[in-house]
Amino acid sequence: MTGATHGTLLNGNAGLPKSMTLRFQSGVAKDTLIFGSAHRGDWLNSQVNFQADGDGAGPLGVVTARSSFTTTTAYTLDLGRKLSEKYAVSATYGWEKGSGATGESLLSTTNGKKSLTLGGKFTSGRMTLSAGYSRIKLGDYTKTTGSYVFSNNSAKVIGVKLGLSL
Repeated sequence: MTGATHGTLLNGNAGLPKSMTLRFQSGVAKDTLIFGSAHRGDWLNSQVNFQADGDGAGPLGVVTARSSFTTTTAYTLDLGRKLSEKYAVSATYGWEKGSGATGESLLSTTNGKKSLTLGGKFTSGRMTLSAGYSRIKLGDYTKTTGSYVFSNNSAKVIGVKLGLSL
């Protein structure tokens, strides 16, 4: 990430964390599955840093934004049910503990999250149509310098997928 114009990013770096996901599934009744996962992301050595010159009058090379990501583990617990040869439904509860309710970074502005997802799938011959809806509640976070408060935030997500097997 480089640039040379006033008020723009000059130098920066970012990385992806080492991660590991464990998944499980088990039948609990005819046409019913319980499944889930635990995903651990080791963000401690994968921070985002960049330098900027602000309005052009400030010193160059000063780190002006730095993330404060910590190692996190996210969990999901799912229940899936095959209703017929054509229809299936699922529900998922997800949660991730936050790294703290306060911090210095505007690049990591949540203190965990909880989610509920409902989904369905229709199959007809070689075609499948899947749809899902998620409601995500983000944990409150306060940036300790500048009095930025992020509270009562949520996200709603809708996804649709059309598949065709050749």
